[in-house]
Amino acid sequence: MRVRDGRQRSRRHMLRVNTLFKYVVYHPLEHQVITTGTDRKIGFWETHDGSLIRELDGSLTDSVNALDVSEDGVYVVSGGSDKLIKVSIIIACF
Repeated sequence: MRVRDGRQRSRRHMLRVNTLFKYVVYHPLEHQVITTGTDRKIGFWETHDGSLIRELDGSLTDSVNALDVSEDGVYVVSGGSDKLIKVSIIIACF
């Protein structure tokens, strides 16, 4: 996935992982991009340099198709092909 700078109209980073990304959201503080995909993981990426900060298991059996972050940035809600909704608490990692 390419992360682009809208002001400069140029590519800033490329997120490389062995998955087909299904959903991408910004953390409300805009310091992280949170992704899901066919690898069943929820990935937290640093917006400054594009590095993977951590991964959570989003599902044990199928891809994770949807993702949202609470307005205060404390909770991540995900849902996937396994027909389960998972609520995770984010411990800040700055």
